[in-house]
Amino acid sequence: MKIFKVANQIQRGETYAPAIARGLDFLDSVNLKLLTSAQEVGSQLAPLFGAQTEIDWAEATRRVDELPAKFKEAIAAAAAKGWFFGGNDSL
Repeated sequence: MKIFKVANQIQRGETYAPAIARGLDFLDSVNLKLLTSAQEVGSQLAPLFGAQTEIDWAEATRRVDELPAKFKEAIAAAAAKGWFFGGNDSL
């Protein structure tokens, strides 16, 4: 008779209910920790993201695009003064 009782409990999910409840409690605590951590990180990163909105990205891109030409001019000027030689012909 005991086998039938256990079989009925398993069919109704009664034996697994405590384990499932513990698992769900654990997942809830993990979720809460993740949410808290995400909020803390978000509050720390907010000023950094805000600062990026103040950058003139078109001007920054233009200046970065000018670097190779300026570098080539600097190498040529240094080579003309004898400070650097051999690199100006390869550019």
